[in-house]
Amino acid sequence: MTPSHCPLCKSKKIKIEFQGIDYSFTKERFDVYECSECSVSFTMPYMNEKDISKYYNKKNYQSFKGSSVSFFDIVYNLVRDINSHNKHKAIKDIVHGDLLDYGSGSGFFAKYLRKKNITVYEYEPINNSFNKWMIDNKVLRKKKNCFSAVTLWHVLEHVNDPVKELLFIKKLLKKRSHIVVAMPNTSSYDNSYYGKHWAGYDLPRHRFHFNPTAFSKLCGKVGLKIKSTIPMYYDSYYVSILSEKNKQSIFSFIKGLYIGFISNLKAKKTKNYSSLIYVLEN
Repeated sequence: MTPSHCPLCKSKKIKIEFQGIDYSFTKERFDVYECSECSVSFTMPYMNEKDISKYYNKKNYQSFKGSSVSFFDIVYNLVRDINSHNKHKAIKDIVHGDLLDYGSGSGFFAKYLRKKNITVYEYEPINNSFNKWMIDNKVLRKKKNCFSAVTLWHVLEHVNDPVKELLFIKKLLKKRSHIVVAMPNTSSYDNSYYGKHWAGYDLPRHRFHFNPTAFSKLCGKVGLKIKSTIPMYYDSYYVSILSEKNKQSIFSFIKGLYIGFISNLKAKKTKNYSSLIYVLEN
């Protein structure tokens, strides 16, 4: 079904960008459209929560795995360990009370922060394995003004309505608190290099695809200010390796490392790293 307007800004200035594949599981094809008004790209067809849930293989989807069973799991876990250190460094000065990890996946980073003596609660709508720190949806909807920070690590691109999601999250914050959002950057070199094979699209699970311009417009729409932007240096390597795998390249690991390095090198000038962390002020 062809969309009539951009689901984010409602502009009719949209066009199909490419047709991509669910490389992870189903191999089904999906359309990605681009809005010339707000610069966001989005995945079609639209899916409700029930429809999209079948595309999350809870045993094999990378963010939910708890152990390494393949070479790529080992690479992912290595990057995850490094990123956890860098993510903690990015948020430690803005956390002055309880933190909510929104879309916590396997709970790895939340556990990492608790080892740093930060009180972290978790919300995970898909991989809803229970632990004492987990908050379910009904309880979370009743909370207001109770967190000093809310983090969304590669989460916002998965939701059908980012405007609604951010407005809800704002209500959870205390005064002078922060939202931290990390997501792939469609203006990165590795995206321009790999195109429809770029693993950062992760179709159809990623419903929206942002660059800094599109995300800045989204923040303005919900009354949030971007305080700072922080690179995720190691994402370019991991995403490039997976992108080479999507292309079924020989020596995908070596080629991915090379393109990841080139992407970071170019980003020193452009600031368009493969993934970016946005620190938002309420």
